[in-house]
Amino acid sequence: MITIHMNQKRLEVNSNTTIYQFLQQIDSSVNGVAVAINEQIVSKNNWQTQKLEDQKSGIGHPGRPRWVIGIQF
Repeated sequence: MITIHMNQKRLEVNSNTTIYQFLQQIDSSVNGVAVAINEQIVSKNNWQTQKLEDQKSGIGHPGRPRWVIGIQF
């Protein structure tokens, strides 16, 4: 399990969940949705392959969550 922050909410998801799977888990339509991870827009073409993996490599900023997902409906 990894912790992500989505639209100011803290959620737990299984490691290696794709963005598409995550959107299904939160019952979100994929139409009219934009996804950004750590302030980087993720192309809809990558949603089925981009995985939410635990980033233990130290990437990110101290004091900030590693996975911040902004979903715009």
